Amino acid sequence: MKQTIMEQLKQVEQEYGVTICYAAESGSRAWGFASPNSDYDVRFIYKRNVPAYLSLDPPRDVIEIPIHQDLDFHGWDLFKALRLFQSSNATLLEWLSSPTVYREERDFAESLRELAKNHFSIRRTSFHYLNLAKGHDLRQVNQKEQVKIKAYLYLLRSIFCLNWIEQNQTPPPTLVWSLLDEIDVDPWIKERFQQLVDLKKESDELGLIGADIELNDVIHQELARYEEQIPSLPDRKLESSLLNRLIWEELS
Repeated sequence: MKQTIMEQLKQVEQEYGVTICYAAESGSRAWGFASPNSDYDVRFIYKRNVPAYLSLDPPRDVIEIPIHQDLDFHGWDLFKALRLFQSSNATLLEWLSSPTVYREERDFAESLRELAKNHFSIRRTSFHYLNLAKGHDLRQVNQKEQVKIKAYLYLLRSIFCLNWIEQNQTPPPTLVWSLLDEIDVDPWIKERFQQLVDLKKESDELGLIGADIELNDVIHQELARYEEQIPSLPDRKLESSLLNRLIWEELS
C-alpha cells in the first residue's frame, strides 16, 4: 500500500502543478488502533511556484481527492498550513508527529517540529481535544446502551492527549501508545483501552459493545475537570517573522 500512496502523491504533484513538502498518515492508522477496513488517511502540505502566489486570482489552498479504494488524500497549501500552525492547530501538529511519513523535506518538517515544541499554545491545543471529546462520540456514549467501540477509543484518546499536555506542557504524540508510555493514568484504564483496541482490530468500523458505566464515569469526570481548568491556561501565538523565514526558504 505504501508504494501505491507514494505513486498517488506523485500524480497529485503532476495533476495540480504543486510540490509536496510533507505527507503522512493521519487518523486511526496513525493513532495505533485501525480496524481491518479503516481508510488510509493521507495528509500533506504542498507549495506552488512563486508566480502562482503573485497572481490577482489566488490559488485554491486545499486539495481534496475523493476516497477511492480505502485511500483518502487531503492537502493544505503552504500558506494555509503555516497560518494554522501559527495558532497551534492540533490537527497539523498531529500530522507532523505521525509515525508513518510518506514524504518529507527534512529541514522543513524539523523546523516546524522544533517551533511546535517551543511555541505551541497549551490552551488552544487543550481546547481542541476537549471539544473533540465533547462532540459526536460523547453524545453516543451518553445516549446509547450499545456504543461504538470507535467512540470510546476516540474519547479516551482525546483525554490521554489532555493528560499529556497537562503533565508535559508539549504537543502530544500522535501514536497513542507513545502517550500511554509516558502519562500517569490509572492502570485499569490503560488495560480497558487495550481491550477496546483488540476488539476494534477484530471488528469493522461500526463494531458495538455494551455501555461501560465505570468508564463513562471516568470520562465525564475528566472532561468536567478540564472544562474548568483549560480557560485559565496560558495562551500564545507564534510570531509571524519566524514562519515568514520558513516560507521564504521554501519558495527560494
